[in-house]
Amino acid sequence: MSVALGTSETIRIRLSEAMVSYIFIRDGLDGCVDLGEALFLGVVQGLGEWLPVSSEGLVTLFSRLMFGSGFEYALSVAIWLHLGTLFSALLYLRKDVRLVLQGFTGDKEGRRLLRFLTVATLSSAVSAAPLLLLLRGLELSDRPFTVMVGFLLIGTALVQRQPVSGEQSIDTRSALVAGLLQGLSIMPGISRSGITLAALVGLGFNVRDALRLSFLMSIPAIAAAQILPPLLTSEFAVSFEMFAGAFAAFVVGLLTVKMLLSAAERIDRRLFMIPLGLAIVLLGLLL
Repeated sequence: MSVALGTSETIRIRLSEAMVSYIFIRDGLDGCVDLGEALFLGVVQGLGEWLPVSSEGLVTLFSRLMFGSGFEYALSVAIWLHLGTLFSALLYLRKDVRLVLQGFTGDKEGRRLLRFLTVATLSSAVSAAPLLLLLRGLELSDRPFTVMVGFLLIGTALVQRQPVSGEQSIDTRSALVAGLLQGLSIMPGISRSGITLAALVGLGFNVRDALRLSFLMSIPAIAAAQILPPLLTSEFAVSFEMFAGAFAAFVVGLLTVKMLLSAAERIDRRLFMIPLGLAIVLLGLLL
């Protein structure tokens, strides 16, 4: 009897080990999130993109704390899900996008916008590249990573300036400054919209024009960033779940963009960013 029980226990243990191995191999090939998780993260991305928070930081944070993803994989998923809100931005800003395209055919205003976006995108790559090398291979435990996201969000809030009246011309200097700062948002916790808005308002743009330029800047930057997930980790793979998550981000982003951007224009962003940052820091300390 004891021998039979021992054999049965051995078989049970080996079956469990085989199941664990299967799950590990499956996750390595198809990604570490299932459909429900991908949809949830897509909703977070769709809401967070238009608010002065780091949607990348929030998605990475949720992916780590709720679903146990490693840092590089979680960051790769966060970057990929921006693809959904990229198409939301293209639809919402379609008139401005059409104007930029007309810049190729000689339209004066379109040419200025095209030059602005080109300089901003190239300067973003310059500042993002060294940070990407730093992030690649970085493994932070949940506590320091969560605290880092919170403090970076608070830091972004502290550089916000009160809006000014009047108009500022779209020039190369503005594109260079805003683009360099946009590249810093590769760090989870630094709000891309928050830091570019702070830069553009500081350069003399009113809030409405700063919002418009900030989200136009996001379109080529997000498109270029889609080459990064496979470079960050070999675990990332484009799958049905990843497309579903990006689609969720697209739908939620499209449904909420007008309302959330209108709120962001009227409300002092610091009143939202600082409490959220403090809450995230507190969460990290309690982990």
